[in-house]
Amino acid sequence: MKVIVAEKPNVARKIAQIFDNIKQIKFRNISYFQNSEITIISAVGHLYGLDSDKPGFPVFDIKWKPYYEISKDMEYTRDYVDLAKSIKPDEVIIATDFDIEGSLIGYNLVRFALNKAKNIYRMKFSSIVPKELMKAYNNLIEFDYNNAIAGETRHILDWYYGINLSRALMDALKKAGAKNVLSIGRVQGPTLSLVLNREISIMNFKPEEYFSIQLEIEDIIFKHPKAFKSKLEAEAYIKQLPDKISIREEKTQEKVVFTPFDLTTLLTEAYRIHKISPNETMKISQKLYEDGLISYPRTSSQKYPQNLPIDSILKNLKIHKEYSSKLIGNYTVHQGKKDDPAHPAIYPTGFYRELDEKSFKIYDLIVRRFLAALSKPLVIEKTKLYAGEFVATGEKIVEKGGYEIYPYVNIEKELPKFDKNEYSFQVKTKRSKTQPPHRYNEASLIKELEKRELGTKATRPIIINTLFNRSYFIKKKSQIVPTQLGFAIKEILDEYLPEITSEDLTREIEKKLELLQEGKISKEEILEQNKEIISEIIEKFMKKEDEIGKKLLEKIKKIT
Repeated sequence: MKVIVAEKPNVARKIAQIFDNIKQIKFRNISYFQNSEITIISAVGHLYGLDSDKPGFPVFDIKWKPYYEISKDMEYTRDYVDLAKSIKPDEVIIATDFDIEGSLIGYNLVRFALNKAKNIYRMKFSSIVPKELMKAYNNLIEFDYNNAIAGETRHILDWYYGINLSRALMDALKKAGAKNVLSIGRVQGPTLSLVLNREISIMNFKPEEYFSIQLEIEDIIFKHPKAFKSKLEAEAYIKQLPDKISIREEKTQEKVVFTPFDLTTLLTEAYRIHKISPNETMKISQKLYEDGLISYPRTSSQKYPQNLPIDSILKNLKIHKEYSSKLIGNYTVHQGKKDDPAHPAIYPTGFYRELDEKSFKIYDLIVRRFLAALSKPLVIEKTKLYAGEFVATGEKIVEKGGYEIYPYVNIEKELPKFDKNEYSFQVKTKRSKTQPPHRYNEASLIKELEKRELGTKATRPIIINTLFNRSYFIKKKSQIVPTQLGFAIKEILDEYLPEITSEDLTREIEKKLELLQEGKISKEEILEQNKEIISEIIEKFMKKEDEIGKKLLEKIKKIT
């Protein structure tokens, strides 16, 4: 008997549809699918979690357990594990998401519940349309053990750092006389530090006064590029201006090419355009994938595969049909720079069903970006008008290209034509102050984390959400603002555990995990290195535990 393991029940159902004579069979509160040769079961995300029976810290003696043994809230996972345990497969095909999390989900179910170590194969697909699923089934590959082991190692490291350091903080606080729940992790620390350092820069910012000069010529504002340090300096400059001034024109053309969505671009654009949070966009896009409407969203790629059936997708799209019909057989794919060996850029499959308002906004955005990436570039004519040293800028659309379907580019107002005469003008002086740095919002923080190589494309929104849930951050008018508790935790960490708020440690871990995926380093080597690091951190912490506890308590009392 062959057993196919899907990541979610919806995906198992889609896979079942490619086989003949398949029956849906009930098992307690869940279902599986079967014919005379194949059984299709599913997980429901992670069915196993790491746990330890040992109290205290540092703890490195951990093992995988079914989630229902760890948390009462995960009791619903029991049926999925028990179903797998009841099956004795000859061959296993893992059909979970093709990334390190999906590989680990499948690997844990296979080795712990199906009790299978050999004859494990992989279905690799990026969308769950029948044609691609059948192709993946007919072209099985060896199971990606390196991906799974990298996923397992990441989970273990997150447990090592998160549990041990959180226990250390709470233990110090408990001995000082309080029982607050605190947490910190290897990526949470640098993320917290980024936001707080920005806030400190804002708090310490000292505005400086400056004066700007503008000329108004026939309702057009010309700006001087220089900021004058004093009113006297500005007035001195104004005195030497002529009574009239001639205008010189410069024109250039710029092409704006719309490239396919990778996950980070989707998250940031959904936030910019629709103000949907990255965490929510991730959940919605994952559901759209599981329902067969889009390709796999957790990708770093901005490239479509060469064999993508673009004409077929264009014919089947149910929205923006008037625009998509014009592209059939008449498109150019504009690929981006970023690539991902596991999955291509995000694209609509052509399948559709009715969606709620937010889900439709995300789906509509993906379709629009797909169509824009197949369209001609947006061509903008940029105009600069020079009145002496003063400049006015404007833009004019020469060719709409993808802008017609993806109208989310800010275009400046078009400037009028000036002849070669000299023009009278009015002078305007404006007194201003320099502004502090902007606070992060969720989208800009995700981009900053990606730039600094902190976390992964899939974990960054979750990390930010966790820091909100821990009350280290709050949101004010879409801006991320650290709380007093966030400040208190950072101050303690900076003073006693600076390794945890440093970017260097977690970035080094991410690089090691990449080497593990490539088979260039072992799981054991990474774990041993980090056990030593954590042990050294804890040893240093214990020498100052009483001091840390008292300072934490003092800060928390001030907050409450």
